[in-house]
Amino acid sequence: MITELGAVVDKVRGATVPAVALRPEDFLLPATRQFMAKVRSRLREGRGFVVLNGLPVREWAGAGSTLAYWLLSGLVARPVAQKLDGTLVSDVHDTGLQATPGSGVRPDKTSIEQYFHNDNAYNRGQPEFVGLLCLQSAVEGGRSGVASIRAVHNDLLRQHPAALARLYQPFLFDRQKEHAAGEPGAVSAPIFASDKGELKMRMGLYRLLNAYRLPGKRARRGRRAGHRTAQGSAGRSWPVPQLHDGSGRHPVCEQPGHLPSPHCVHRSSGA
Repeated sequence: MITELGAVVDKVRGATVPAVALRPEDFLLPATRQFMAKVRSRLREGRGFVVLNGLPVREWAGAGSTLAYWLLSGLVARPVAQKLDGTLVSDVHDTGLQATPGSGVRPDKTSIEQYFHNDNAYNRGQPEFVGLLCLQSAVEGGRSGVASIRAVHNDLLRQHPAALARLYQPFLFDRQKEHAAGEPGAVSAPIFASDKGELKMRMGLYRLLNAYRLPGKRARRGRRAGHRTAQGSAGRSWPVPQLHDGSGRHPVCEQPGHLPSPHCVHRSSGA
């Protein structure tokens, strides 16, 4: 797989065509396709997350790593835009900005430690998968993890049934300015929902709490229930071994929540 991807990177190196304009169908990649079919199966039918190691990101450099990561993502599912402006691949790193309510600054652009969450919880549609590629290892720290929403849900059912009932009712989420002009700055949706018998979750505690700090919004009953969910996610999590250069992670967005490290430089995509 790495040999195939490396050959593609070398072939298009220096080309003016951006990585996101290319598709896996543009290349043969037989071994890569076979491997990623196993990855996709484990995402859908296994634990819901996969960690890949050993991608030579330093050798491939920035544009080459983006291309390889883009092709791997496309072999999992069709990539979708993460932002209103159509961004398909986004860098996760500290920009020095602050994620204040209504600012439009996402926590993944800051150094704050994030709660367990699933991506795009603050908007109407969520990707089925989300991936992260580690480009630069953390000097220190670098803790990452995933959590099963089914385990969190069932723990809440046993220990905090009243809080769980509230989580099936709507909450507001700060949309971080990722919406068209004239649309509301917050979206209303429950944290837990059932879709054709399948458990769904929408969790982003920063976005939830910030929504009630927006002008004209008032804190409602349920903040404690949101914190219960965050605590339950931490208690039902699996630590992911420290991500080093060339490590990639593809969790299923609707099953586990994930906790990216604020100390690594990542590249992310949704599918």
